[in-house]
Amino acid sequence: MSEHAGSKWLYISSAKGIQNYIFKVGKLKYIIGGSERIENLGTEIDEVLGRIGARENHDYRVIQNAGGNARLLFYSRDHALALAEVWPYIVRKKIPGLQVVQAVVPVTDHGFVTALTESEYVLRANRNIYYPDLPPAEPVVARNRLTGLPVVAINRDAKDGSEMYLDAESVSKLDNIIKTQEKLLERIGVMDRWPGRTWTREFSRIAGEGEYMAVIHADANGLGQCLIKLGSRLTGATDDRAVAVYRQFSTAIESSTQQAFLEAL
Repeated sequence: MSEHAGSKWLYISSAKGIQNYIFKVGKLKYIIGGSERIENLGTEIDEVLGRIGARENHDYRVIQNAGGNARLLFYSRDHALALAEVWPYIVRKKIPGLQVVQAVVPVTDHGFVTALTESEYVLRANRNIYYPDLPPAEPVVARNRLTGLPVVAINRDAKDGSEMYLDAESVSKLDNIIKTQEKLLERIGVMDRWPGRTWTREFSRIAGEGEYMAVIHADANGLGQCLIKLGSRLTGATDDRAVAVYRQFSTAIESSTQQAFLEAL
């Protein structure tokens, strides 16, 4: 039994620089792969929680775990700090080029809503911390011409046999690209709406030479401020009630995004 048993600790983490990470290479298959890597953070953090011995609804509760953001309510300080100690390093190892920022805040007598508001301010401040890539590249090393990053693998293009010099980030994005695209299409409901359709992974299949093409990037803006405003309306609510409302809010964001996207298509 932890010496901190009975206390509550709020853990939040968020992917940093998502747009730069996704659009670093202006090719569709890299964008698809990068998007899936960020979405997979939810699965990755679930695996880490299992490895540190934390059980959902017993040792912690999930408030949000999607889109590169995680908000978890722990019932012991030990589990919260154990996750915070390893999570940034695991992300940098499994998803090169992506960084996460995090915050761990105790839930005091002022309640869960106050802790969540405080954690958002801490997270915002922690975004200014820069973590360099380690280990650093040697002075004389081959570089990926698309990214300028050190080459770790050389692949041969299946179509024309040309060699592709890839850095660790590019290799990560291109890993299982076919399965990745299918997962994304399933998540947004496209596979159910248009079964049997095929979707390209090349911009050249969408617009030919000399034609124009637009890429629309839609993202939530000021989500942290929305959560703070939501908390101001939960003054006096019990912790269980507040957690339930925040979970409903997170679920509503996902479902409304999917519905809006399908309607736009």
